Amino acid sequence: MTVSVDGNGTVEPFVGPREYSSPTIVTLTAKPDENSEFERWIGDVSSPDTPETEVVVDRDKAVVAAFVGLLGAEIPVKTGDAIRFTNGVVVDLQNVDVPAETTVIVTDVAEEIGLPEELQLAGSAVEIDFESAGELDFSEGVVLRLPVDPGADPDQIGVFHLNGTEWHYLPTTVEDGSAVATATSFSTFAVLAAETSAPVESSVVGFRVEQGEEIVLSASPAAQIWYSTTGPDYPGDYQLYEPPLAMPGGYFEFYAVAVEPNKRPSEATKFRYVDADYTVVIVKDEAGEPMNGVGVWFIERSERIYTDEEGFAAQRIIGEETIIIPFLENHVFEPSATIGGRGGTLTYVGKPSVEQVIRTDLAFNPVEFQDPGKLNPFVSPRIREAMNRLIDRHHLASIAGEFVYPIWTFLTQDSFDYGFMEDVLARLETSYAYDLDGARQIIEDEMKKLGVLGVRTKTWTCKSGGSPCIPTRNE
Repeated sequence: MTVSVDGNGTVEPFVGPREYSSPTIVTLTAKPDENSEFERWIGDVSSPDTPETEVVVDRDKAVVAAFVGLLGAEIPVKTGDAIRFTNGVVVDLQNVDVPAETTVIVTDVAEEIGLPEELQLAGSAVEIDFESAGELDFSEGVVLRLPVDPGADPDQIGVFHLNGTEWHYLPTTVEDGSAVATATSFSTFAVLAAETSAPVESSVVGFRVEQGEEIVLSASPAAQIWYSTTGPDYPGDYQLYEPPLAMPGGYFEFYAVAVEPNKRPSEATKFRYVDADYTVVIVKDEAGEPMNGVGVWFIERSERIYTDEEGFAAQRIIGEETIIIPFLENHVFEPSATIGGRGGTLTYVGKPSVEQVIRTDLAFNPVEFQDPGKLNPFVSPRIREAMNRLIDRHHLASIAGEFVYPIWTFLTQDSFDYGFMEDVLARLETSYAYDLDGARQIIEDEMKKLGVLGVRTKTWTCKSGGSPCIPTRNE
């Protein structure tokens, strides 16, 4: 059996490993040091909440005696300690090289602190003070865990520290009912519910900025603006914004947050700018929402780039223009491909597609019968052409269901060349739009030219709505 200690205290009759040759009942007694108290046993014991307990040693077992520090008392600490206190606060020194003879005092001040009206207490409030005979270096940070009130909204709270009369936010995560933050200096700390600062705004509208042009950022008057060129996580490597911020040229992307006393920082706002040499691609879905993760291939390059959460991608092309193709599995795009020029902005609309494209065609045999008594009306090019106007493609597509669309040539919407033929296909669609009366007139005129004195016609109707459609094989 192995007995160990968490906190300031000891265990009788021993701490450490001890071997037993046969099943044995061992009595353990937890003894807290001065200014600490016993909290609980961790492990397979008979009475986990009393200082004295028994362990049946019938196999390998590990038991821990946990002690907590008393509030307002000097607690000895050393490197690597994580001291818990009676109110649930934890001071974790795992990152700090602690000199000998160092103590910490944690005092509960929840009843004493005065808060401005825009702040509300949402958990513990403590004053933390270190005393040491040596030099303390907290540059690597001391991790604090402060209990959060039940029912507090994790998205509206944070750990704040008091600086003069102002409360300043520390980057906070909420884990297992505690607000966790890292401190490098010590005063009063509290879990507070606070408003969020207004987001940072830019003087530049759009994303085109010439090299050297100034980008002016603004926020509320009391806020400082911090920005990062590597990622959105604050504080990370954020640096203080000092105007003006000049466009370096090419592609420039950064994040900015507004930080002010007595408030939580704003959400990181992403800004991106490109100069006139970059071609920009915007990809949206049919509802106008940006599509993230769409591959965009500038055909002059071997690798794809991908759209971000705003459906944005940009690339500097090598020549004056190139073919640009969007791609996302099981999706089609309108247009499917485009010739883009340097400095242009192209927009694509994506929608889901079926995995396999099935095209339904009608073909007409134009061969003339050798028997002069028989007539094949499809020898007439105009009759064959009129058949295009007899078929209501849009109606058939609406009956067939989702992901079915009309076509007038062998080119489907997801084919490579479709995007280059849009103007031609649009004219074909207009020319061969459904026109029953027009088609009938052409057929009658052409049949008379072929020597037919009269034409008998029949209209088939769909059971679902009465609109003309193609008859089934047995009609």
